Amino acid sequence: MTFSVEVVDEAGYGLLSREEATRICAQTFAARGLELDRLGEVSVALVDLPTIRNLNLKYRGIDSPTDVLTFTIDGMYGEMAGEIVIAPGYVGGEASAVEELVVHGALHMSGMDHGEEFEGSEMFRVQEAVLRELRERG
Repeated sequence: MTFSVEVVDEAGYGLLSREEATRICAQTFAARGLELDRLGEVSVALVDLPTIRNLNLKYRGIDSPTDVLTFTIDGMYGEMAGEIVIAPGYVGGEASAVEELVVHGALHMSGMDHGEEFEGSEMFRVQEAVLRELRERG
């Protein structure tokens, strides 16, 4: 079975294809040393600001919108690895920003965290390396 990512576009964003989401997640998971042929299902849900605000309140106790939330379900090698929920409206719908959020969410799904100091974290360094490689490969 070939690794692929489902995109559920509830926000009407229209700029993130299944192929692009798969490419981004595959590159990110490969950078983390994960075996792509063993990964469970991954989905990327694109939602509006009220939806992500409600999810942020329900799961994190924070009553405000955010850019990305990640939900791990069965673990990376389980049937359903997880879901990355992104609010394109939070970043003005800019395609490069949404792609960066896919990388960020995939890194969280793979077990990385950044704490309060994102720019000084290992996660930041991995995210920047993945984004650089994605840009170089086009």
